[in-house]
Amino acid sequence: NTYHVPWAIGDISNTAGYTWHMFGDYANAVGNTNSYEDDTFYYAVVPTTTTASDTITISKPGATNIIEALALVYSGVGAIDGPGGFASGVGGYGSGNATTGDYPTSVGDLNLALFISRISLPGSGWTERVEDPIFPSAMLIDQIATSVVANASISINEPEGYLGMGIAFKPLQAPSGNLPTSSLSASPTSITSGQSST
Repeated sequence: NTYHVPWAIGDISNTAGYTWHMFGDYANAVGNTNSYEDDTFYYAVVPTTTTASDTITISKPGATNIIEALALVYSGVGAIDGPGGFASGVGGYGSGNATTGDYPTSVGDLNLALFISRISLPGSGWTERVEDPIFPSAMLIDQIATSVVANASISINEPEGYLGMGIAFKPLQAPSGNLPTSSLSASPTSITSGQSST
């Protein structure tokens, strides 16, 4: 959302009534107009046996201009691994790519990153999963970790401010805690993307 209205856990709900968790709440002036972007990750664990339809609602009284939402569903994902990463700045021609900065992860983790800016393409080793191309555009990218440090990046198609957030999830563990119950899905389902003025 714009103009730096901080996110809270009560801002998200869904018709199936899952318990939501929040990771980070970062703000940066993105864009030549200095309209503040305030961004967060919300996540919920969904029962693997569910077949019910579901509607996710995000409500932010006091936010001006837009609220932008991107949603993905993964399988085989466990707990958060580490503190994640955050970076902001200016990218584009002559200024380099947008980045999350280095953040710790573990081999086999799902690394997920969100970027807000004038977005073009994900960096090497990262896969685009969902994008909202309307400025301020947003993109979610991911990878399965092959090292203990992640640093997500995207190219920006013209000089512009950016905000990048990264998070790592462990693979889901078996009850013994020794082995993953399944491998992480590298082909998540893109549920939606878009912007709203409410």
